[in-house]
Amino acid sequence: MTKCINVVFFAVHPTSLVDRIVSLLGVDRRRLAVDVGCGSGQATFLLAPRFDSVLGVDASAEMVRQAEEAARGRGGCGNVEFK
Repeated sequence: MTKCINVVFFAVHPTSLVDRIVSLLGVDRRRLAVDVGCGSGQATFLLAPRFDSVLGVDASAEMVRQAEEAARGRGGCGNVEFK
């Protein structure tokens, strides 16, 4: 069964908040997380160690570009993709 939760993230994404959300979902290293409205990828990067792959999606091409640039600045994130 697929579980979904609608969460509003603010400018700062504390790791403890992401851990709590993952806990509420009852997931344990699932295959894919999708961060809709990912912006510059802050929450996407926090999800990356908790999932096999993470897709960050944003309607703004500029935000996707910034997220991709941030990923490169982190030395790449092999399990993260932005669209």
